[in-house]
Amino acid sequence: MNNRTKCAIIIIVIVAIGVIVPQLLIKNANAQLPFGGPILSVQACNSGFLILIGPPVAGFYMFTIPPIGINVLGMAAMAPIPCVLGIVPMGAGLPVLYFASG
Repeated sequence: MNNRTKCAIIIIVIVAIGVIVPQLLIKNANAQLPFGGPILSVQACNSGFLILIGPPVAGFYMFTIPPIGINVLGMAAMAPIPCVLGIVPMGAGLPVLYFASG
C-alpha cells in the first residue's frame, strides 16, 4: 500500500469513530447506574462534591449536596462530569440523580 491509501484509510477510520462514538454516548446518556457503599473520601468542587464510595458498588460520584452518614445508596447518570476547584481539575464523577444515606 502506498502512503495515499494509508492516509485515506486513517481518515475513514477517524471519521467513522467521530460519527459512531457520539451516537453511542447520546444513546446511553439517560441510562442509570446503581451505586452504594461506605464513603471513603470527600473533595469539594466548584459545582458540588466529588465523593469516593467504596464497595460493593464503588466509584467516584458528584453530589450537589454532601450526604450525611457513613454509607450511601442511590442512582447515578452514566455521563461523568468534571470536578474543578478554582481552575484546577480535581477529577470526575458520575452525577448522582438521587440517594439515601445513613
